[in-house]
Amino acid sequence: CQAAGIECPIVPGLLPISNYQKMLSFADTCQTNVPQSIRSQFEAHDEADHAKLAQDILTQQCEGLIKWGVPHIHFYTLNKADLCLETCHSLGLGHKNKKIRHAAE
Repeated sequence: CQAAGIECPIVPGLLPISNYQKMLSFADTCQTNVPQSIRSQFEAHDEADHAKLAQDILTQQCEGLIKWGVPHIHFYTLNKADLCLETCHSLGLGHKNKKIRHAAE
């Protein structure tokens, strides 16, 4: 973006994996690929473990973005905020320390 002269802020958006099979279908509809590393993780675990795995992946993505100095991350919650809130708490963010800002604020 810098090489192209784009100077406006870019906020990465993350869509948590709330349902692995639906995510695969959505990716297919969008004609995009799901990384093999993500496929392998989900396929190696029972469906009962998918929620924890999804949270781990989302947390890792956030940690990577934070490590690279990204100041803001947008979550596409699709009215299912629990996974995002749990991830924020695992990152040490939450209402108690006022580091989470909701779009309504």
